Amino acid sequence: MSGTNRIVIKIGGVSCEELDDTFFLDLKKLQQQGKEIIIVHGGGKAITHWMENLAIPVEIKNGLRVTNEKALAVTKMVLLGEVQPSLLQQFARQKIKCLGLNAANNKLLSASQVQQGSLGFVGEIKTVNTELLKDVLDQGYIAIVAPLGVDDKGQWLNINADDTASKIAEAMKAEELILMTEVLGVKKEGEILKSLSYQELDLFIENGTVSGGMIPKLKCAHYALRNGVKQVRVTLGLTMQGTKMIGEGS
Repeated sequence: MSGTNRIVIKIGGVSCEELDDTFFLDLKKLQQQGKEIIIVHGGGKAITHWMENLAIPVEIKNGLRVTNEKALAVTKMVLLGEVQPSLLQQFARQKIKCLGLNAANNKLLSASQVQQGSLGFVGEIKTVNTELLKDVLDQGYIAIVAPLGVDDKGQWLNINADDTASKIAEAMKAEELILMTEVLGVKKEGEILKSLSYQELDLFIENGTVSGGMIPKLKCAHYALRNGVKQVRVTLGLTMQGTKMIGEGS
C-alpha cells in the first residue's frame, strides 16, 4: 500500500493513560477507510512522576527533557515497562490488532546525540527501519512506537515524541501527521486557529506566539511538511479539525 494511505499519530503522555471510546471509534473508522496507522506515544507525565518519586531533578529546556543517566533509566522503564504495555492492553480490550515496537527491534530508530550532549542522553532520529514498519502494517497491525533511539554504539537516547512522529511520517511517506495534545489546537491571542500556513510556522516560534511544548510541535510540523508529508494537524481528537497545516506544494 502506498504512503498516501498512511497516517502517523502522536499521542501525549496524558492521553496514553486512558484513551476514551471516541478515540477508538475514530481509529476504527480510519481503518475502515483503508488507512494504515502508526502511533507514537509519549509518556512525559508518568516519567516526571517517577523521577519526582525517586528524587531525580526534572529539567526542561525549550520543551525538551534534559536526560542524565538516571533520568534515561527511568525514561526507558516508564515508556517500555508502563506506558506502552498499558496502551497495548487498551487496544486489546477494543479488539484492535496492534504491535508494540521500540528502537531495539531490528534497529527501528537509529539516532545520534543532539547539541553536543548539552541535554544529556537526548537524541534525534537519523534513520527509520521502514521495512520493519511496512511488514507490521502489511499484516494488518497498528504499529505502536516508543520515542527512544539507539546510536551506532548501542547507547539508548531519549527522543521527543513529536520529533519521532515527524521523522517516521517522513520516512514512511505518510499522507498526514496528527499531533494529539491536551488542547484544541494552536492558539493566537487566546483563539484556536483553524489553519496555519507553512510560512507562519517559523514566525509563530520566533515572535513568541507559541511557547513551551508547542514549540517542538510546530518545529516538527514544519519539518514534516518540508519533507513530503501533505498535512499536519495539532488537535485534541482524531476527527476534530484542530489546527491544520498544509505544505507549500500540497
